[in-house]
Amino acid sequence: MSSKNANPEFLAHLGAIPAAEGGTEIAALGRTLGPGTLAHLEAVVSAGLLPKDQACKWWADGLGLAYVDVAASVVTDQAVALIPLEIAQKLKAIGLYVVDDVLTVALAQPAEADLVRRLQRIIQVPVSPVFGFPADIEGAIAIHYCTESSLQDSLGLLMQHGCLLLDGQGEPNLEAVAESEPLARVLEEILYHALRERATDIHVEAGKRESRIRFRVDGNLRLIARYPRKLHRALITRFKVLCNLNIAETRFPQDGSFSVPVGTSQASFRLSTIPSLYGEKAMVRLLTQAARQRTQNLEEMLMAQPVLQPFRQILRNASGIVFVTGPTGSGKTTTLYAGLAEINDPKINICTIEDPIEIPLGGLTQSQVNTHIDLKFATLLRSLLRQDPDVILVGEIRDAETARIATEAALTGHPGARHAAHDQRAAGDHAAGGPRGRAVPCGALRQRRAGPAPRRTHLFQMPRALPARPRSPAPLLRGGGGPRRGAILPRARLRPLSRHGLSRPRCHP
Repeated sequence: MSSKNANPEFLAHLGAIPAAEGGTEIAALGRTLGPGTLAHLEAVVSAGLLPKDQACKWWADGLGLAYVDVAASVVTDQAVALIPLEIAQKLKAIGLYVVDDVLTVALAQPAEADLVRRLQRIIQVPVSPVFGFPADIEGAIAIHYCTESSLQDSLGLLMQHGCLLLDGQGEPNLEAVAESEPLARVLEEILYHALRERATDIHVEAGKRESRIRFRVDGNLRLIARYPRKLHRALITRFKVLCNLNIAETRFPQDGSFSVPVGTSQASFRLSTIPSLYGEKAMVRLLTQAARQRTQNLEEMLMAQPVLQPFRQILRNASGIVFVTGPTGSGKTTTLYAGLAEINDPKINICTIEDPIEIPLGGLTQSQVNTHIDLKFATLLRSLLRQDPDVILVGEIRDAETARIATEAALTGHPGARHAAHDQRAAGDHAAGGPRGRAVPCGALRQRRAGPAPRRTHLFQMPRALPARPRSPAPLLRGGGGPRRGAILPRARLRPLSRHGLSRPRCHP
């Protein structure tokens, strides 16, 4: 089968692929869809026969244009606003950025001169076309055209249908409600808008007369929308359906996860629901998109050099402990994954204990907590110490037992054990302690067979995580009356910092 829309250069690249590397399957797809056509390109990438970037570069080279990975590119609000949504969807076009009054636009068919001229006539702005993979463009349109106003419009449409009055008389048909098109559209708008705003969490909260939706962006909660309380149970029900949870159960907390397609990747989410006074509250954690589930290295973390160099040195020490603390969204998990990538080596045994596993990593063993069968952090940590580990990443240290096991392993020089841990709470929310069971702040615990761990603790607090009125994570007395010098101040006896001469938590080597 031939086609006038074939890309000869792209087809030549495909023809050079050996049969052992997928050449036969690629040729078969070409015979079905048209060799060297855009449909052929999409099928090859969707089937995983070629990496998307490589295939798209071959295609763009054949067109004599540049290729832009829309999923990873900068997309400015100014550029998006220049192209109406209907035109963007019809032409499969997304504005990326404006430079010198010229709009760079990613198009699925940028070589179509008539299409580019038509777009320029509509928006009255000079256009510089580049090639973007069609599915990525569709995903970008779904995300970047979702705004607070479009969400309010969808909520208004939901009210007009009047099919979700779940707190009225009689028992509602929850399954039918959850599958209704207006409700599905509202939830889609919420998720895509959260991705657009780079939120870390979505809070859906019931109030006495109306409910609200808030996003956590850069560590702070931001009000996004309010809606009538009678729609609240419907929205929670839709979330539960996506997670395959019990939609009739509203008395007990439930947890689940789900994903939605975004271009050629999947955006993953974790749901937690709890009962409250006026209805269930849902908290949705946005996990890393599959397309971006690549562990950053420490250079990409943009750490200040006074922090980066000591952190690197500590990671490569033969033993020691590092606490990485901070509030939600401050980058604790990303920092720890980057640290693991720094020391990941076939010569060492790295294990993780997480809840849940957010990013699958190669070269190490990842275990997930399962509270339904009483598989907790402490249980897994105790077992992993018998697995000849060199490094253990612990997702949370929130209870005395986990703290005791981890701290004793570090202080006593447990054979072959290194550990890492991080916490969702700021350093100042804990009093640091030793093996006697006091709660310790999260961090990274590392140790080799070479000898016992040093008695020094390294605390790294994320720069964005510094609270306005900090409290010391491990307050030590500086002499004077009261407990002996170096004694840990019990939590019940904490006083304002000025009373003890304590300093603001900082990043210390």
